[in-house]
Amino acid sequence: MRRLLLNSPAELMGNLARGLRRAGFQPAMPASLPAFFFARRCSRPGGSLRSDLRQVSTRLELRLGNKNAGKDAGIAGWKPALRGLTLGCLALLLLAPVALAQEQKKADAKPPEPRVQKIFVLKYADPSQLVNLLSFMGAIQPNQDMHALAVSATPDAMTVIEDAIKRLDVPAAAPQNIDLTVYLVAGDDDTAAAAPLPKELNSVVEQLKSNFPYKAYRLWDVLTMRTRTGQMVTANSTGGSGDSPPNRIFVTTTMQIHSTSIAGDGTIRINGLQASHRVQGGTGSTTQVGMYTDLDIKEGQKVVVGKQSTAPNQALFLVLTARVIQ
Repeated sequence: MRRLLLNSPAELMGNLARGLRRAGFQPAMPASLPAFFFARRCSRPGGSLRSDLRQVSTRLELRLGNKNAGKDAGIAGWKPALRGLTLGCLALLLLAPVALAQEQKKADAKPPEPRVQKIFVLKYADPSQLVNLLSFMGAIQPNQDMHALAVSATPDAMTVIEDAIKRLDVPAAAPQNIDLTVYLVAGDDDTAAAAPLPKELNSVVEQLKSNFPYKAYRLWDVLTMRTRTGQMVTANSTGGSGDSPPNRIFVTTTMQIHSTSIAGDGTIRINGLQASHRVQGGTGSTTQVGMYTDLDIKEGQKVVVGKQSTAPNQALFLVLTARVIQ
């Protein structure tokens, strides 16, 4: 059946004509059955394929045998077979376009692009991190023990992957040390709570006075930390205190910074700064406050990171400054 579907309609009709001749229907058979059929088909542009085939069947029946075919009882026995062959041709003609369309679709399908394979031995970069970054361009298998990557990709993608590996497989910048200083400055509505502040905080206090209504400011605690870029640092203090008549206040602080880095312009980036303060009054009342943030700070600059209310008329300000150690 597959072989027949791949033939043209003219070839199918020709094969039918030859088969009929071999069966003994030589007399009165048209010289070219395909021409006989298609001439008839073309002569009736408005006719349907089914009606044309019926007329072909009738003409074939009339032409088969001799002039006395109507008197020959043997001819009548071939009529059902001839009609079956005609319907078979109709089915083949209807299915032929579908088969041809499938073959054309296969011929038009774009063949898969060839792939190339390479192994890259890394000097500095982490294989797993490069896989996370480049895997969308091809199949990449990392090997942590050999510090290598096995890559399979199209030629164009392989060129991009190779260039990216060259750019990323470079020595990391040498870590630098950073000194961090945290000032805990309290603001209060009671002027009696005022106390002298270090001179380096004068500009910060003036800024606070211009933005907040508190009448007095005093320093509760100071925390100092030294860390290395890319590393975590934690500091704790239980020495914070302040006089807030009539009760004395005790402050316990926990500071943690997830990591620090230095940008190309010298800006110090503080990632994951978390501060927690436990403020206990003389009467035994306790207040827990805290904050979490990321920020950028210029070297030597004093930045008010945030404000936390510790009482109805009292607040705690966290001031941060940073310096790179050469």
